[in-house]
Amino acid sequence: MALSKFVKESFIEQRIEALEDEAKIQEWIGDFLATEPVLASFIFSEDVNILKEEEKELYTYIVACIWATVAKECYQPANLNPDQVAEIEEQNWDKFQQQKGNFREKLDVFFSDFSQEDLLALVEDLLEVDLIEEPMSTEGRDLIFIKSKSFLDALIAKNE
Repeated sequence: MALSKFVKESFIEQRIEALEDEAKIQEWIGDFLATEPVLASFIFSEDVNILKEEEKELYTYIVACIWATVAKECYQPANLNPDQVAEIEEQNWDKFQQQKGNFREKLDVFFSDFSQEDLLALVEDLLEVDLIEEPMSTEGRDLIFIKSKSFLDALIAKNE
């Protein structure tokens, strides 16, 4: 059944507005770490160390946005083991690397039949180059997208 319901863009925007200060972001990250330690260890695994400081901040913000949106509204905890989460990420990397074209064109395949398109669009929008002060590395942008998409997939898989 995916997340218990489709998350509408208007609700996503409300949650983003509620994350306007660093304390709220850290509050949601703390809630996520406490609620989903296995998923959190994947989300904040060693591979995110390749990110520049600004990219890490953006990634943390994206994770907080996703969690704040789904946790209170439609999330039902379940258990995924680390191997299942790693498999989700591996499948996303394979799909991404098989695509041709620029970054945006490579993302098209991820939107096809995705049950939470508005949440995925949020990630895509936040990775827009002109919204970020410092230039984002290609590796950082790709990693943030794949980790975020895998986070969404894991949340969805936990509730199917």
